[in-house]
Amino acid sequence: MKIKINEFFGHVRTFMTVFMTKARCSSHNTIRSYRVTLKLFLKFIKDVKGLNYSDLDNSVLTVAVVREFISWLHENQKCSASTCNLRLTLIKRFCHYIAEQDPGFIQQWILISEIKPLTEPKKPVVFLSESDLKLLLTLPNQSSVKGKRDSLLLIMMYETGARLAEIQQLRVCDIRKIDEQNFTCELTGKGQKTRIVPICRAVFKHFDSFVKANNLTQED
Repeated sequence: MKIKINEFFGHVRTFMTVFMTKARCSSHNTIRSYRVTLKLFLKFIKDVKGLNYSDLDNSVLTVAVVREFISWLHENQKCSASTCNLRLTLIKRFCHYIAEQDPGFIQQWILISEIKPLTEPKKPVVFLSESDLKLLLTLPNQSSVKGKRDSLLLIMMYETGARLAEIQQLRVCDIRKIDEQNFTCELTGKGQKTRIVPICRAVFKHFDSFVKANNLTQED
């Protein structure tokens, strides 16, 4: 019995105190996540599978048991799919560590590594209502230049769907009037990649008024 305890819990001890702490230099939060996951797994093994800690060895880590553990977390412990998938990822990493120490466990680890995560439900996209949008656009103080600038930035973000960083990089020359019906905005994204998106006449007029009111040039 003592040999079995050393085999399984020895791996737990060296994984947590040597591999994660010294070899990987993992953060406190990461180590805590592993600790919580292993505690939950041991609780599952004892309470659900009815095994004593003294009976454990590496053979307890099977595809069937790991799948049951994830189902138990989801159905009995009411963990979300994302939390269950995190626990599964950590169990897989622990099994990988055991396989590195014990070649006889490699085949078992390969099978466990192929367990598919739970499907996470897609969250519905929440849009601002027209009244909410109008309220948002009135928040900047229109009596100051800074407030008018912030209002313009909000309008440009809404019109183009650009990220804040892209809007912050806009220059006067990036907003163009093609003709009386067509207006564009050139955005610079990650990796300095540019894209051109159309904007409506009302947004262009708002932008043009701000430029003229503040004597901005094409270089600004």
